[in-house]
Amino acid sequence: MNKVLLVLLIAILAIISCEKQESPNMETLRKLYKYYKYGEIDQCKLGDKIVFCAGQSHYDASSYIYDNSGIQIGACHWAWGPVDPICNQLTSCEVIYRCENHINGEPPVDKYSLGD
Repeated sequence: MNKVLLVLLIAILAIISCEKQESPNMETLRKLYKYYKYGEIDQCKLGDKIVFCAGQSHYDASSYIYDNSGIQIGACHWAWGPVDPICNQLTSCEVIYRCENHINGEPPVDKYSLGD
């Protein structure tokens, strides 16, 4: 009986201590897709929050950072400046959308079926 209670207590503590994972806001992604249909969208972490970094498929194009609700929170003008400090704070970035024939030559990606 004591072992059962101990296992149950450990399970409850594990569930309580689990960090709530933020998920991408699909409404935001659909809006970003409309604008960056001919570009790339990355899903990144800024601290423990999901953000999106997006840019058009053009030579020397800037990228812009949006929070999960779609508000622009940074601009990264790597080719001609300035670069917001937030641009260097992104971690765990993953390409979630890239158009066909992207300027970087990488294959198309559509993780969340935004183009359907």
